[in-house]
Amino acid sequence: ATPDVERQFVFTVETAAKIFIDWGDGELVETEQIAEAWKEGGVIDPEWANYQPTTITGTTKGEGVIKIYGDIVYFDCGYSNSYGSKVTALDVTNAPYLVRMNISSNEIPTLDLSNNTMLYTLTLDNNTTLTSVTLPSENQLISISALNCALTSFNVSSCLALKSLVLNGNAGLETLDVSANTALTELKANGTGLTTIDLSANTSLNALYLNDNQLTSLDVSQMRKGDATRIYIFANNNNLSELITSEEVLLSSTR
Repeated sequence: ATPDVERQFVFTVETAAKIFIDWGDGELVETEQIAEAWKEGGVIDPEWANYQPTTITGTTKGEGVIKIYGDIVYFDCGYSNSYGSKVTALDVTNAPYLVRMNISSNEIPTLDLSNNTMLYTLTLDNNTTLTSVTLPSENQLISISALNCALTSFNVSSCLALKSLVLNGNAGLETLDVSANTALTELKANGTGLTTIDLSANTSLNALYLNDNQLTSLDVSQMRKGDATRIYIFANNNNLSELITSEEVLLSSTR
């Protein structure tokens, strides 16, 4: 982060406790007590892990390298115009309890999440310098949003529980493999440059947004309404010459 400016972070932790932050000068500053992540039966509930979090504000010092020490479950360092400092690098390899994370609107070029096997939701939106994300080989991710980043590839094959994937605005993506994501219900990949996509394994999919790409053929015959009120399909501004559908899609869809 930029030195000598105010910065805000939002947390919950595994067990309610004070944490320590080095704001860049090597001195560990004890915070107020951080809210404990919501638990059911003593186990972190990932749906509510960010319930009533604690906000900590401080001023970056030295070269702006901030170090945070604690068992973080929910972490939000999303940029706000109220603060003049964007995060330019992030290391969460020693955050094994991390369940929900929002790092939107910063300037992070790469992100290694290979150790964060408890991740449940991940929000990376508007990191326009972000070109690479490494996801853990085993995880419980159900939602990933990487809107308006600079990804040219994105491997989600390890995300077997994934339900929502948002990649709008990654103009250089071109290819995307979701064959392993059989639980996927929502896929948004508008303006990614996709030339082809195979959705044959995505039989839970009921919301598909593929506007502004270079698709020439699209097979949506496997889509199912499921618990949704209808099937949503948007594929405007492509080069489609073939659309393969089914009776259920025709009867249940908004296109």
